[in-house]
Amino acid sequence: MHASVCSHIGDWNNCAYISEQFKSTKNEVKGDFQSRCCGKVGMKFSGPIRESAFKEYAPMKQCTLSIVIFILLLTVISGCKSTITNKPLPPPTEKDFHADQKCYYDGKLTESERRSIYPFNKAVSVAVLSFDAKLGRTPIDQDTIVHAKAKETVVLSTNELNRLTDVLYNYNYSKETNLFSETTVGCYYPRHAIVFLDKSDKVISYIELCLECSQVKTSLPKESTGQFCEGKYDLLRAYFVSIGIRYFGD
Repeated sequence: MHASVCSHIGDWNNCAYISEQFKSTKNEVKGDFQSRCCGKVGMKFSGPIRESAFKEYAPMKQCTLSIVIFILLLTVISGCKSTITNKPLPPPTEKDFHADQKCYYDGKLTESERRSIYPFNKAVSVAVLSFDAKLGRTPIDQDTIVHAKAKETVVLSTNELNRLTDVLYNYNYSKETNLFSETTVGCYYPRHAIVFLDKSDKVISYIELCLECSQVKTSLPKESTGQFCEGKYDLLRAYFVSIGIRYFGD
């Protein structure tokens, strides 16, 4: 073996490796080599090295094992610190909650932007119906309005349509609100509906409303109906009155 193998004098791992090699080959170690290679760990030889001689230096192997165990412990401790550092954030406190349910006018959508929302973008005309709550539902048979069962029908003008979309889409929760709870009453007596019609007066979709119980039923997603924050039903009632609807219950 070349002396450069032990160029790092005092490297116990190299010494252990060399010892294993000598154990198998039983070569003689020259005084000069042994002092430069393993002299730093107190190894002294005279004459041929016998296998039994290496048994006296078992502590050197134990040192190597101890170093390995120490490195493993450092790895585990480092992992623990990482886990502690990346622990999940605590739940929000009451101060973090903003439960204001009132409607606020933000006016963020223009008339053309509001008209581009489905089903306004597909409807050729939009009508508002009033009907007897005893019906239990909007007077529509399949895709046709049953006018004989409706108390009032108002087909909206362009200006009326613009004001309706303004109520639906530009009155929303406060920007700070992060807790949403649409208040409803334990009843459902619908008396009004916003109906979307195609060019053949066939129903595309509709929004059924119970102003008395603050509830809405529709197959449309919330992106199409807007946010029903506190005060939205009062705004719709006022809007219905403005377009000529007079029936709100007996």
